Amino acid sequence: MQNLVACIKVERENYHPIIFAAMLHLKFVSIYPFIDGKNDYTRRLLL
Repeated sequence: MQNLVACIKVERENYHPIIFAAMLHLKFVSIYPFIDGKNDYTRRLLL
């Protein structure tokens, strides 16, 4: 998650907001930080 936050700070200005949101969504989903299935709810909230 720390790498994801660092990536957000660095790459935010390099992409169109919609493209950046899609990329962030894909990166977040690939991490699966929650074991109990809460990742789906958090993923939707993030978008």
